[in-house]
Amino acid sequence: MNIELDNVYGLMLIFVRTGALFMAVPVLGGAMIPVQSRVGLGLLTAVVLLPICPAAPLVGVNSMSVLLAMIYEFLIGMIMGLAVQCVFSCVQFAADTITNEVGLLRAETFDPTSGDAGQGGGMTTLLYYFSLMIFLAMGIHRQVITALAQSFRALPAGGMYTKGLSVDSLITVTSQIFVIGILMSAPFIAVNFLVNITFSLLGKVAPKMNVFVVSFSVRILIGLTTLAATASLLAHYMSAEFSQIPTRMLELVFGR
Repeated sequence: MNIELDNVYGLMLIFVRTGALFMAVPVLGGAMIPVQSRVGLGLLTAVVLLPICPAAPLVGVNSMSVLLAMIYEFLIGMIMGLAVQCVFSCVQFAADTITNEVGLLRAETFDPTSGDAGQGGGMTTLLYYFSLMIFLAMGIHRQVITALAQSFRALPAGGMYTKGLSVDSLITVTSQIFVIGILMSAPFIAVNFLVNITFSLLGKVAPKMNVFVVSFSVRILIGLTTLAATASLLAHYMSAEFSQIPTRMLELVFGR
């Protein structure tokens, strides 16, 4: 009976860490996935990981210790999930910047990722699904589960080990949101600057011409052309960041 209780205790802790991580992975636990499916997938993954992932023994554990262990596992899962969310935040930041630079107003469209209407724009949705396609094509969702299993070997479930948590790694990962986001949107910023300079000079040459109105359509046309021309560059940045996700997941909880 003691062995069975140990297994239940270990499964519960593994499920908490797994569920917290899956909340940050769009394919595994995004808002578009039904709650029942997310819970079932997390429980199934926890059952598969139970034989290979050690857990703290149940001996001498009281209700307060169980609560603290669950909170610890939840925080570990959330911290690891931050490595995934930061990459998709890079894409969102770049999409918002591109939308502003191109001149496309945020359309009142339905955004399946947030479950709300009027919160997303066409460019944001387009780049999100483009990045999601690259994420799946590279098999990063499988590498995320592999990194999760590796985290249990170094940080057993319920072990309450926090020495490896790295603040420097956390700062580095979050700062990439702005760095990569600006790099992805840099061509659009440069093109918009050239368009503004051109129409500013045109306004001086032809004062009677309403260059302000004309510039809107030109900015959109040139912006969409730039998007088509730089699709491979955007894919390169996305794939480079996605490939770093498993390593960053482990760096956040183990340190460098």
